[in-house]
Formats: sequence, structure tokens, C-alpha cells
Amino acid sequence: PMAPDWRDRQEGKAMNEHARHLVAAREHHRASRWVQACEGYSAADRVTPLGIEDLEGWAEAAQIIGRVDEAIDVLARCFERRAQSGEIHEATRAAYWLWSAHVFTRGEFAIAAGWVERARSLAAARQSGRYGWPLIPQAYGCFGAGDYETAKGLLHRAVELGLGRGDADLVTIATTMCGRATLKLGSMDSGLALLD
Repeated sequence: PMAPDWRDRQEGKAMNEHARHLVAAREHHRASRWVQACEGYSAADRVTPLGIEDLEGWAEAAQIIGRVDEAIDVLARCFERRAQSGEIHEATRAAYWLWSAHVFTRGEFAIAAGWVERARSLAAARQSGRYGWPLIPQAYGCFGAGDYETAKGLLHRAVELGLGRGDADLVTIATTMCGRATLKLGSMDSGLALLD
């Protein structure tokens, strides 16, 4: 008869500890105190696994302060959760950030390509033309090949898709890259306007 009461007390203590860490982590995140946010999210997650929005907040904080391993681990969890829930746009966004981390901070092009392929496969199963995030790595490939016209077309489509979903990050990244492509194509004024 005593065991359930003890178990309930332990669960209650764990829930209180989780909530305390999570409230602190969210407050630090809002105040751009990224190190403390990471510590709070991590502490809360050790007690009870975080929900997806908090995982994404943790990944963002870790990316901002250059904790690449931590960001990659958390982003992989975000991708899996979103994919399992059928939230394809959000899963492809996580895959983009994984691609970015592997390419730009580690130079791990094969691993990065694997994340892009997972995003494409996921999107292809659900009308791939509706998802803008996989277009960004594709546009980078066009940049590398000097095909700025194709890159510009891909990025213009990514902007449209981002606007349609209200995804400011996608719109910003695609618009900035579109500006670079426009500059490379020789249109100085239009390119600078897009960059601005």
C-alpha cells in the first residue's frame, strides 16, 4: 500500500524539477542567454524528454553558440519527431539545419547529403513540390556549378513556399541567396535590393 504513494511523490518531484528547468530554459531563450538556455533544456530533458518546440529551441540555442555536436544531436531528434508526426515542412527544416551544420562547420559533405536525401524522400512521399527547405541545398549545388540562373529559380520557388507557410527563416535565407545569385548574374541593383 505504501509503494504507490512513494511512486506518486517521486513522479511529482520529477515533474516539478522538469517544470522548473523548463521555465528557466525558456526564459533564458527569450532573453538570448543561449548558454543558460542550453543548460536548462538539457537539465529538463534529463528528467523528462522535451516536447518538440522545446527541442527546437534547444537546437537553436546550441547552434547560435557553436555547440555543434549538441545542436546536431538535438536536430536529429527534431527531424525524427516531426517525420513520425507527418509534419513534413518542419522535418525538412530540421534536415536543412542538419545539412548546414555538417557542411559549414564540419565539412562533412556525405553526411550532409544524407540528410538532404532523407528530407527529399520524405517530401516526395507527400507531394515534394510543396516543401521549400530541400531547395536550399539544391541551390547551393547550382552555385557550386556556376549555374546561377537555375539557383535563382529554385530560390524564388523557396521564397514563394516560405511565404505560403509563413516561414520567415525560409523566406530570409532564400531571399538572401537569391540576391547573391542575382549579383552573380550581373544585376547589381536588383541583387543588392534582395540582400537588403
